[in-house]
Amino acid sequence: LKGISDADIELVTYRNAITAFAQSGQIDEADFNMSNKIDQTEKFEGNTILRGGQQPRTDKSSIIIS
Repeated sequence: LKGISDADIELVTYRNAITAFAQSGQIDEADFNMSNKIDQTEKFEGNTILRGGQQPRTDKSSIIIS
C-alpha cells in the first residue's frame, strides 16, 4: 500500500497478536514451523474430513492440502 511499509502492516496484522498471546503462553510461534504428516484416511471419533466420495491423500512430506 502506498505510504505504509510492509513492516508496519506485518506489525499491526500479525506481530502484535503473536507477541500478546505468546506473553500469556497461549501461543508459540515455533509451532507454525513444525510440519504435520497428512493422512486423510485418519478419522476423528469416526468422522472424516472427506466429503462427496473424495479420495484420501496420504502425502507424508507435504503440509499443503490441495
